[in-house]
Amino acid sequence: MEIHGLGDLECLIFNTHGESMGRGAHPGSMRARLDHVLSPWARKCFADRGLKLRHETSFQGGDGYLWFATPGLALALFSRILEHRAGLPARMERTDQDRFYESPDITLDFFRQVMRFQESLMGSGAYHRTLSAFGLSLLKSTGSRKARRQFEVGSGERSDLSKVRAIPHNAVLQQLGYPVNVLGGIGQATRKSLEPFTDWRQDSPRFGDLMDMVVASRTRASLRTMIAYGALFDGGYWASRPHGKDQKHLTEPCLYLADQLEHDDRYGETLELATRLRIDELLLHRLLGETGEDIQVLEAGERDFLALLHAVRIALIQHLFLQAARIPRFSSRNDISREDIMELVFELRIPEALASLREAYPDAAPSADDYNLAESSDYPDETAANYSGINQRLIDPMQTLYDCLLTISVAVANAFHAHG
Repeated sequence: MEIHGLGDLECLIFNTHGESMGRGAHPGSMRARLDHVLSPWARKCFADRGLKLRHETSFQGGDGYLWFATPGLALALFSRILEHRAGLPARMERTDQDRFYESPDITLDFFRQVMRFQESLMGSGAYHRTLSAFGLSLLKSTGSRKARRQFEVGSGERSDLSKVRAIPHNAVLQQLGYPVNVLGGIGQATRKSLEPFTDWRQDSPRFGDLMDMVVASRTRASLRTMIAYGALFDGGYWASRPHGKDQKHLTEPCLYLADQLEHDDRYGETLELATRLRIDELLLHRLLGETGEDIQVLEAGERDFLALLHAVRIALIQHLFLQAARIPRFSSRNDISREDIMELVFELRIPEALASLREAYPDAAPSADDYNLAESSDYPDETAANYSGINQRLIDPMQTLYDCLLTISVAVANAFHAHG
C-alpha cells in the first residue's frame, strides 16, 4: 500500500480462523486468540507506515453461541476484547524485542518449509484418497453454506479436495484423528537446527503462541487412529475375521466385503500418507523433547478420551458395513446395483444408500385394494409381497447406526474446541 501510494485507503483484514484448530480458533486465552489471527507485529507494520487498518474476526456457528449464550457471558467476552485492545500499543512496541522477528532469515525459512510441506500434501494422491475415503460424510451438516461446491463421486473416482472449503477440510482432518493443517511441516521446518526454536519457545511471545496451538493439537492427535480408519478398507482383514470361533456367522458378509475391497486402494494410500506424516511427527517430537513438552504430549488425557470415541465409531462403521453386506442381491434398477449401493455405504453416504435400498425393498408393496377399480379380478387373491422383514432387520438399523456416527462426530469436534 505504501509503495503504490494507497496510504489514503483503509485496509480491511477479515479472518474466520480457517488456518487454526477450527471454529475454536486458538486454544489459549482470548488475548492469545485475537493476537494469533493478527499479531501485534503485523499491526505495528501498518502503524509505523501510517496506514489505516481495520481488523475483523468472526464468532461463527456454535462458537458464537458459546461466547454469546447469556448477557453476562457476552459482557465478559466484550470486556476481554476491550482489554486486548487497550493492551495492544504496549505489545506492539515489545515486538521489537521479540526474537522471532530478530532473525527474519530463519523465520521466513520456517514458514516456507511449513508451506512447502502443506503444498506437497495437497499434491499427494495419498492425501486426497485418505481424506476422500469418507469425505464430508463424517461431518454433521451445519450452517447455510455448502461444505463443497457440487460435484459427484462415483465408485473408483477421486474427489478434488480443492473444492472443499477450508473449515470443513480441517474438520475432516480432526475426524480422522490427525489435524495436519496445524501439525504438518513443523517437524521438517525445525529439522536443520533446534536451538533457535527451543530458545524462541521460552523467549518469543509470537512463537510461543504458535507452539501453544501445536502442542494443544498434538495432545489430541493420533496417526494410529487415521490408520485404523483406513484399515476399514483392508480386504485382508475382512477375509480373516470369520476365522474366530465366535465369528462364524459373519462368514458370508465378510467374504462379500473382502471381494468388494480386494483391489481397493484406500488402505494402502492411508498407510503411505501415515508414513510421511510419521517422519514429520518424529521430528516434531525431537523439538518437544528439547522444550520439555514431549511427556506432556505423550501422556495427554485428551487423547485417551478421543481414542475411546474413535474406537466406538470404528466398531459402528464395521457393523454398518456388515449390515449392508447382508442385504440380499436384487435386480438392478434405475442404473444402480448392489455394488453401487455398497460403494455408497463405504463412503458413508448412508442417506443415499438407504433411499435406494428402500426403493428396491419397499416396506409395503401396493395391492389392488389400494385402488378403486371398476372391474373385478379373478386373479388369485394373495397378499402383496413386501419386504418389511428386510427393512426391520437390516435397513432401518443402518439409519440408527449413521445417527450414532454423527453424534460421535460432534463429540470429536468439541474435543478440538471446534464448536459449530
